[in-house]
Amino acid sequence: MTKAHLGIWARIIVAIIGVLIFPYSVVTSFLCMSFIMMSASLRLIRASHPNSFFSSFLALFTGLTLGIIIYVSSVLIAALILYDPSSESFAYYFDYNIKHGMAFSMVTLLLIVFNTILCAINLFVQFYTEDYLMENQFENKTIFMTGGTSGLGKIAALHALANGAHLILMVRNEEKGKQLQQTFASEYPKSKGQLTLINGNLSDLQSTVDACTAVQRLNVELDQIVLNAGIMNFERKLSQNGIEETLQVNLLAPLLIIEKLHNLLNTEGNSKIIITASALHQGNINFNDIEFKENYSAFKVYRQSKLGTILLSRLLTDRFKNFGIYTQHPGVVKTELGRDAGWFSKFIFSLMGSSPKKGARTLIYLMESNAKNLSTGGYYAKKLFTTTTKQSYDMVMAEGLMEVCKEYLAVYLNENTPAVK
Repeated sequence: MTKAHLGIWARIIVAIIGVLIFPYSVVTSFLCMSFIMMSASLRLIRASHPNSFFSSFLALFTGLTLGIIIYVSSVLIAALILYDPSSESFAYYFDYNIKHGMAFSMVTLLLIVFNTILCAINLFVQFYTEDYLMENQFENKTIFMTGGTSGLGKIAALHALANGAHLILMVRNEEKGKQLQQTFASEYPKSKGQLTLINGNLSDLQSTVDACTAVQRLNVELDQIVLNAGIMNFERKLSQNGIEETLQVNLLAPLLIIEKLHNLLNTEGNSKIIITASALHQGNINFNDIEFKENYSAFKVYRQSKLGTILLSRLLTDRFKNFGIYTQHPGVVKTELGRDAGWFSKFIFSLMGSSPKKGARTLIYLMESNAKNLSTGGYYAKKLFTTTTKQSYDMVMAEGLMEVCKEYLAVYLNENTPAVK
């Protein structure tokens, strides 16, 4: 359960306790509902992260106004409900409701104010520190990246380019690659960054090898390998190699890229490999049917691929001592990951997903940070080193998975490239 879930449940429990303690107070019930709706609106504002501080502040003001309106309306409605015509005044309402419910009402209002202050601080930090926290960390850096033409990957790619990186981007869609070039040129005309596009398709292992060969021919020394591309198929599909596509794109192809390009990493500098994983990495590796030929489930297949990503990254840290390997969870982001989903799933993605800008923060943080300040083999979420499921630390499972992956990739590994261990 995340901190966000805990916060929401805490608010609901406080409201329920208030109703139970003061069951005779109708206004208290209204105040509890007002508190839940107000805090929920603030939670939504914090999750939405509009593109400017002004619009965020406006949204915060709107949420606060909404809470006040609900509160005032609840008091007036309660007054009308409890009004005793025979008394010819509101004395009955005040004597038997406000007095008894005042203590809890004040606590409720204080919590709303406290939540509002936290939200305001969050917005201030977001727009006045994070975007300028570590500028110019990419000058003279060469980065190989996948998944950089859309979503959070595009945000991270543009950020690196804007701050002077030489970004070698593997693209499946040439048109999207050209669009990224145009966006970079128009938005950052004074940047010293350089973008090199390499054609490659993770759904085709030979194409992946060819892309790596093209990178090798550039005669460059890499500072980072960022593997952000990924898919989630809601129906079972096979890659061009006849392999279940999610397994290949999310796990096999990234491992093949690491195998082909790790020798290009600068072992004397701040070099690193960063792979996008997910909080959905529960369960185990289905060794009996790793491609889910029977009982296919988009969720289980995706979950297995991300668990495998974390397992192999930790296993590879024992082999690679001269650079760091990290996995990161971007959160639920409005990207093209669920482009093949049905309308309901797309609606849920849209409703719950945060902006690509927010989703890119952890990735950018890892790309910018000095490896000395990071934990190799670590999994990061919200820019923090985070523990993962028990299974993701099972190195016996990781070794078994590596053996399976080696069998899939054997044809594409040659004598000039050390075998994956």
